[in-house]
Amino acid sequence: MYLKTRNTDARALKLKGMSGHENLCGINYGQVLRALLYFAPILSSLSCTDDLVEESQRQDRSASHNLSPDAGMNDFSGSDDSRDGTQNLTPSIGDGAFGDDFLLGANLAWIDYGSDFGVNPWTGNPGFLSEQHQSAFQENMNWALEHNLSWVRLWVFADGRSGLRYDSNGRISGLEAEVVPGFEAMLNVLPDGMQVIPTLIDFHIAKDERVVDGVQLGGRSNLWSNVNARNAFLQNAIEPFVKAFADDPRILMWDLMNEPDWVIVPHGRITWDEMGSFFQAYVETVSDNTDIPITIGMGTRNSMLWSRQFEIDVLQMHWYPTTFSELSYDFVSIENESRPLFLGEFPGTASELPIQVIQDAQDAGLIGAGFWRLHTTETDNDEWSARPNL
Repeated sequence: MYLKTRNTDARALKLKGMSGHENLCGINYGQVLRALLYFAPILSSLSCTDDLVEESQRQDRSASHNLSPDAGMNDFSGSDDSRDGTQNLTPSIGDGAFGDDFLLGANLAWIDYGSDFGVNPWTGNPGFLSEQHQSAFQENMNWALEHNLSWVRLWVFADGRSGLRYDSNGRISGLEAEVVPGFEAMLNVLPDGMQVIPTLIDFHIAKDERVVDGVQLGGRSNLWSNVNARNAFLQNAIEPFVKAFADDPRILMWDLMNEPDWVIVPHGRITWDEMGSFFQAYVETVSDNTDIPITIGMGTRNSMLWSRQFEIDVLQMHWYPTTFSELSYDFVSIENESRPLFLGEFPGTASELPIQVIQDAQDAGLIGAGFWRLHTTETDNDEWSARPNL
């Protein structure tokens, strides 16, 4: 069942900067979306194609994220819809060709996977409380500003390796002391005009447990299978963290989880019903403690359609191509849906592809898009990661 997003004046004001553009039905949402964001009945008469295909028809891909040390594999998927991607790719991002209202950004997505906020369990590095972290972050922000980006998306607790405290039963009992000061330190070096999208957990947290040099990576599927474990996570970690930054204008939106699709059967052990129950409680916890907009970083358009049932403010999808010669995504607006659509990830690789994706996303009425990814190193990279040739 579709649950209409809650209509709070405060959250509507937070969203006032997220404006759509002319969608594929020829309607210009650029200004009216700010005022009519939550009034679905007004927009429900618009007849756009909602081409929902079965989740089992998705095309799966796997891309290796060489996360140090040995953090695992990251999977991506695109829609089954295909279209020919031949158009004149003349505008560049840096010259403002996409307009001031389009939220163009990037996925940082981390400096040190899983240990940006908290203490690295192997080295003892306190993440953003260290000069090394802040220096690396500032270099990335300088590039972002030079290319007119307005936001960065970054991981907070990732796969649960650091930042979270656990009791003897493996349940989350609280935050490491460095988490909130570390996040504040990151915000304090954020350039003026730049915002962040904190992605609170990554799907790797629910992957099968692995132990590397005495440190557990993932293996926290009890957050979905055990109500007490889930409640401990929400009450002891999410609630205090969100409360600490509940009204911070430097946060563009809260992203509850990166690509939960990839731990749902058949990719993982969690059922769709279990994931649904998890997000119902998760969304309620975050909504009760902040007026900043909420989103979920779904890995495909089809799973984004599934996420419509929750009281989130922005619908988010990710897209990665099967090949660079044939685009296979569908940004068509959704029937009977007034919430803004957002492209949280697309590959930064290939010289002309990023420009084309951004143009198509904007033409389809999406409010913004962000490439994968801003920060890479020789040992922490994958086939989709790059700063686009803008």
